[in-house]
Order: sequence, then structure tokens, then C-alpha cells
Amino acid sequence: MEQLYSATLPVGTHEITFGETVANLSISGASILASNVNYARISVAVAGEIVVMGKKYTDNRVSYARRMTELPAGEKENLISVQEATLISPAVAPNVAERLYQYYQRLIKQTMRFVLDAERAGLASSVETSPGTYRDAIIESLDINLSGGYVTKAVIEGE
Repeated sequence: MEQLYSATLPVGTHEITFGETVANLSISGASILASNVNYARISVAVAGEIVVMGKKYTDNRVSYARRMTELPAGEKENLISVQEATLISPAVAPNVAERLYQYYQRLIKQTMRFVLDAERAGLASSVETSPGTYRDAIIESLDINLSGGYVTKAVIEGE
């Protein structure tokens, strides 16, 4: 615990805003009415010095990777990078990496040809991935051949 704020305040309700993420707040000379990671609303009953103690967030910039152990022949490694995973502690980061890996294992990316009806890029669609098996996907792009009978080539992605 370290001192986060110190001041002499008059009687009343005051809001203290912290310039960084904090936790585990305690106070002397007043009482905490409400608090969050970046502020504390306090009540001062007797004018005087108040001291707010707490713990500052420690930024741990560590990289974790989860790779496919056996990549199919001819396939390139598909690297997914999560740059802004804020407030993930080093203790749970390997589990988060594993969950992201498992999520991306379920993704489908497929190119198909069909006669255009009402499909548009960005819309959700139900796609047959194998005979009788349909999965939800988003249409990423459409390439429409107007002279070839409205045959459309679509790239879809989903899980």
C-alpha cells in the first residue's frame, strides 16, 4: 500500500480523481462513500488532513504464445496478435492465450460461388460447411460478375 492522495479538506463530500488505475483503497480522516479504479468519493465529517492509501496498478508487459503443434503441409502459420489486453495478470495470461487459440480453431474462412439474391457484405449468413451442416458466418466481401449471370464469389468468415 502506498499513499495516493493527501490534502487538508473542509467538511463535506469531495471527489478525488486518480491519474492512474488504483485498487484496495483505505482512508484516514474521512470515509469513502464510493470508489472505482480511477476515483473515490469521500465524506469529511471534521475539517482536517485526509490521507488515501491504496495500491497502484502494475503494468506487466509480457508476451504469451500458443501455437499449433503440427501445421498441415503447405499451410502458413496464421499469427493472431492481441496488443491491448489490459488488466490481464501474468497468472492468467496463459489461460487467456489458450482460450483465444481454441476460439480461432473454430473459425471458418471459406470462398464460395453462388447466384446473388439479397446478400451484402457485412451481413450475417448461414453457410453449409459440409452436407447438412450449417454455421453462422459474416460475408466479408463479394465479387459480382454482372456479365456472367450474376454469379458471385463471396469470402465469408464465422465460427
